[in-house]
Amino acid sequence: MADRVQHYYGEVKPMLDIGYVVITERYMESTLAYQGAMSLPQEWLMELHKFVPMPDLTIILDAPVDTVINRLSSRRVLEVFEVDREFLVRLGRYS
Repeated sequence: MADRVQHYYGEVKPMLDIGYVVITERYMESTLAYQGAMSLPQEWLMELHKFVPMPDLTIILDAPVDTVINRLSSRRVLEVFEVDREFLVRLGRYS
């Protein structure tokens, strides 16, 4: 959550303040999905987000786990959560 706050106030808000439209790939929904898949309580995760405003628009891209795994296979380096199929299945339940 500290990263979300720093990202918002350090990068997003200054651009919004001068009139830019900001598109970002990680925000509240990412935290809810990834940490939710790690079994952290959704209510607590929502409470943490009181330090950053809600986005005006959220677009969630959803794909079957096998499609995601196939696409990830083209990367040279994977994040730790990207190699765990069961985690990716749980992640899909929270997105």
